[in-house]
Parts: sequence; C-alpha cells; structure tokens
Amino acid sequence: ATGPSLERDPTIVVRGGTAPAAPPAPAADTAITDPMRLAIDVRIARNAWIRRDDASIELAGDLRVEKEPHEPIRVGGQITLRRGWYVFQGRRFVIEDGSVVFTGAVPPDPALYVTASYDTRDYRVIVQVGGTASKPTLTLSSEPPLDQADILAVVLFGKPTNALGRSETAGLQQQALEISTGYVAPDLRESVMNSLGVQLVPV
Repeated sequence: ATGPSLERDPTIVVRGGTAPAAPPAPAADTAITDPMRLAIDVRIARNAWIRRDDASIELAGDLRVEKEPHEPIRVGGQITLRRGWYVFQGRRFVIEDGSVVFTGAVPPDPALYVTASYDTRDYRVIVQVGGTASKPTLTLSSEPPLDQADILAVVLFGKPTNALGRSETAGLQQQALEISTGYVAPDLRESVMNSLGVQLVPV
C-alpha cells in the first residue's frame, strides 16, 4: 500500500479487500477561487458603526485585500475606533483610542490597540487591550493608582478589595478566573491571588 504505483495486472483478482477510497472532491468555492488573483482596496468612511447590545463604536480605516493564484487571501491595513462605548464586566467603558492592524498574516490575526475608560465617584478606571485577536492581553490601571485586584473590584462592586464582603470576594475570584481564560493578564492574576490569599488562579 505504501510502495510505488503499479499498473493493474488483469490476471490478479483481489477478493475481500477494501476498495481504495476516492479522493475527496474539492469544494466548489475552492475550485473557483483558487486560481483567482484579487486586489481590492476597502475604505471605511465616517459614520460606519458597529451596533450591538454591548457596544456602539464608530469605525474608519483603509484595508487592502490581496490574493495571488493558488495562494490564500491576505488582508493588510488598519481600522481605527473613532468613538463609542463597550460594556466590560457589566460597566460601560468609553472608547478613548483604538485601532485594529492587519499585517497580512494567514489566517488573519490583527494586532489590537484599544484604550477605554470608566468613571466612578472616586476612581477613573482605564482598560487597555493589546496583543492580537487570537491572544489578546489585558491591562487595568486607575486614577488614583490601585492594584489590579482593587481595580477589578471597583469595576465589579464599586469598592476596593479591603471593603468586600465574603460573597463579593468569591465573585471577584470567579470573575478573575473568567477574564484569565479570555486574556493574557498575568499582572491581574497575580494581584488577585495576593489580595485574596489564594495560591493559584488557573487559566
């Protein structure tokens, strides 16, 4: 079965063997688009919005979509987040600055640069998302400065960790676990572990 391909000998009859599987037929869209060459410029003008229950963001930007025959599609360029808001952990954060940069990677895995803020009576919380779409990073900061665990506690409960009750402490740990599964946030994990006295926050 693994040797060279030989012409069939008509004097040999194979009985009880397994018929060789036919090679899968190529998908129709692959067969059509594989030999194509593309070069498309996409311009996102003002007043283009993403609107969802948890977000309302105006976009702008320029993208270049290219494809050579028998090669994958590549996307390059940048989308800018001009203004808007996004809900993070149940709070509405205002977009201060943001961009999504496509580098032509296959498959597309754009780089993220997003800063958003949320104001309470006593604190200003700033969320920064970086990294890539496949591996985003999360950094929390505040004015006046707080530890990462305290910032998350302020977002969730409106007060730092030293003012939390028992059930709120458990909720903080659970939310930290959930955030850690979606973001690379080592500073947040370490801060929550130290503040709550736990030995490990699994990811």
